[in-house]
Amino acid sequence: MSDYTHYKYEEEICLLLQLLDAGVLKAINTAENIEICKKQQIKILKEEHPLAEKTATDVVNTLILILRGNTNMTEVQKDEELLAKTKQDLIWHRERIAKYQKRISVGQFHTIGLKATGTVVAVG
Repeated sequence: MSDYTHYKYEEEICLLLQLLDAGVLKAINTAENIEICKKQQIKILKEEHPLAEKTATDVVNTLILILRGNTNMTEVQKDEELLAKTKQDLIWHRERIAKYQKRISVGQFHTIGLKATGTVVAVG
């Protein structure tokens, strides 16, 4: 590995240890339905280990290719698509609470406001 990474292989070793700890290798080797397994393993790596979606997807795709010979790669949702969806959601929530903006209060000893879901929050 040191030849391949030019002696910068500590991160790769840590990543492989995380995968072993998470049981990803065993799950891939024993899975009957590789597509379902792939989605589950990506989700586990994102939620239980501090891996970005792209990293988790790339790692799982690579392991499945190496261990099972499966060349069907899962695509990561593009950042632009995700950002556009987030902006649309934010606009929708802001429009929903706009009429209540006057009722949001901040003082020296209290804060009262609304969550995007409409729940009242009071602190103080």
